[in-house]
Amino acid sequence: MPPEHAKTLFNQTHLDIMTKTLKCIFLHAMNNTHTRLVTALLAASMLTACQTTDIREIPMKIAGGETVKVKAGPRGPKPAEDARIKITGAAILIAPPDEIGDTPSLLWSFSLQAKTRDEITRITVENVFPTDPAAILVDDSTPRLRDGMWINQWNNGDPMGMQNGWLQQKGLAPFVFRFTIHFKDGTQSVLHQLATFGDNDKRFFLNAARQASERYIIKGGK
Repeated sequence: MPPEHAKTLFNQTHLDIMTKTLKCIFLHAMNNTHTRLVTALLAASMLTACQTTDIREIPMKIAGGETVKVKAGPRGPKPAEDARIKITGAAILIAPPDEIGDTPSLLWSFSLQAKTRDEITRITVENVFPTDPAAILVDDSTPRLRDGMWINQWNNGDPMGMQNGWLQQKGLAPFVFRFTIHFKDGTQSVLHQLATFGDNDKRFFLNAARQASERYIIKGGK
């Protein structure tokens, strides 16, 4: 279900309070270009592994009515982790038209780091906020890790399409992704990762998509 069509589980008052809290935490990060990784057409969400004692746990009501706590610090969302897994990325990439299709594509890129050598048999990633019901974005039944690192992507289509309408809306856009990691011994790690995007981030993605389209047209793609 596209985020802009998704039914949020917050009433408006709860959403306003949560948004003000996140804005307070992430204001510095969104105005500081050094907090984002920008290479070619890639912009990562503000997962930061820097050490800080000013970490807050923010309760968020997600798909299905469950309330989970996500971590954030002054420079952005903090990686969700437990004894065996650490989430290292919930990022957006803009792929040029000639790589996937006739229009640019918005790719959600997810990554994690295994802390142990326990064999992993399956990894799923779901959008659980603002989407309701939860939407499975990645279901990897044969995960391959390189040096303990796993990376996968979900193509969410044209950045300027209806399914990505949130990019054209004003204000902070928070997302929560549920990572479920299945181990060979039958146990699981379930982690909820916060990702946030401000107006500057949205403009960057849209400008990158427009520039990619213009280059494609100049090259004779359309």
